Amino acid sequence: DRAVRLAAAAIVHFTRGDSALAASAVGAWDTHQQHAELGPVLGDALERTRRALDPATVATAAERTRQIAIDELIDELILQPAEATR
Repeated sequence: DRAVRLAAAAIVHFTRGDSALAASAVGAWDTHQQHAELGPVLGDALERTRRALDPATVATAAERTRQIAIDELIDELILQPAEATR
């Protein structure tokens, strides 16, 4: 499921120190997961990431991403940041 990429992106962004992108990715995951299963390792890592982030920021991100297509979010939250690090 493509939504799983958003969960993974949240963990990677948080690990790299970018809380803003991590919160956006968690919010996007929350609104686009549609019953996707993460498994215990990824699920635990995402929950640790979520607990470290400001809940209001994640809620704002979820609301912002609600009307954005998942492909656009993957571009914004994964592909563009990856290109920027090259």
